[in-house]
Amino acid sequence: MQEMAPAKRYTLAATLIELQNARVLDDLAEMFIKRLMRIHRRGREALALDRLKHQERTDGLINTLREVLVRLGNGRQRRGSSTGNRQRACTR
Repeated sequence: MQEMAPAKRYTLAATLIELQNARVLDDLAEMFIKRLMRIHRRGREALALDRLKHQERTDGLINTLREVLVRLGNGRQRRGSSTGNRQRACTR
């Protein structure tokens, strides 16, 4: 490299620095993407666990509502009310 003209040497040095800079930026971008993917995956897993955790309670609340509607519908049927039909339609 010493035999080259100074302008060529500086151009090659600047090109080498620019190439290294591009590699560093590519590596940083790759690390950032991997980190975001890991955060996203953990978030997905946490959401799935949260849904499973609350699923039993949600099912219980839905069953309770269904029982209330069924009992309400049965009580109104005995009195001859037309709202019993609407209640039965909700429980199907």
